[in-house]
Amino acid sequence: MKILKSAVILLLLVITAVFLFPSCNNGKVIPEEKFIRLYTDIVIAQDTTAEAYNGMVKIRTEVLKRFNVTEKEYNSTLDYYNAKPERWELFFDKVIFYVEELKQKAAKKP
Repeated sequence: MKILKSAVILLLLVITAVFLFPSCNNGKVIPEEKFIRLYTDIVIAQDTTAEAYNGMVKIRTEVLKRFNVTEKEYNSTLDYYNAKPERWELFFDKVIFYVEELKQKAAKKP
């Protein structure tokens, strides 16, 4: 329970920092469809582990590697969405739709 509480607090701090201190990075933005899958994989992996912060960083690094995305591209994409918060709303609607598709596919498997 203590690990979960620490993880939640850390996640809130990271989100706050992302919104308060967007970088001026003009790096490459990940295409939306790819970012939807990547982001979903990160969230699912983090939700299924009891790891503390270091474990979450490792998970994110592994997912980024699997999608052939650099940390800079990932951060540039976060900056892109943070620049206009309404982008996040549309993005999360698409993430929810994607997760529902995954659930339906999983339910059809024997």
